[in-house]
Amino acid sequence: MRTDKMFILVGCVLFAGFWIGFAAGLDNPPAQNDIQWETLLAGAAALIGGWMAYQGALIPFKEHRKAVMIQFQYDVKEAGKDLWGVMGMANHSIDGGQGIFTSTDTDGSTIVPSEIEQLRKMVNEHLSNLPPIPREIINPVLIEIYKDFEEALFFVSINPLYDIDSALDDLLKEMERFECYIAENS
Repeated sequence: MRTDKMFILVGCVLFAGFWIGFAAGLDNPPAQNDIQWETLLAGAAALIGGWMAYQGALIPFKEHRKAVMIQFQYDVKEAGKDLWGVMGMANHSIDGGQGIFTSTDTDGSTIVPSEIEQLRKMVNEHLSNLPPIPREIINPVLIEIYKDFEEALFFVSINPLYDIDSALDDLLKEMERFECYIAENS
């Protein structure tokens, strides 16, 4: 449960408890005359002040986590900047259109330019330079996304030449998934 939702739940329970206690005190006529509003207001102010202090204490941790997330994204891109540049410049169709590095000859055979080996070198370099996930931001979702991204890189490096486009499609999807996760959580 997120802390924001927890505080709302605790606040509602305290609010309900206050009014239940207040209503129970109405059955006792002498208690009606002895309600100490300043005590009730001081208690409410203390609860609000405690919540504000807790939220204020969380701000540096949230900002640090955001900075680590952005630095991690930068490090991943920097590890394979050549590959990311090629993938970004190539107008590759994710939905199965014409591929980046292959084209079809008039007789239906696939023409594979020499850039495939250069692409594989870039992928292998990127794989060897990938940074580990920092402790501050590690979680099961990020681990899964990162492993899928590593696997997509690996499959581009070992895929047969005739199937390189599907491996590149998968790599583009995983790159986009990684980027979206970082953008949503930073």
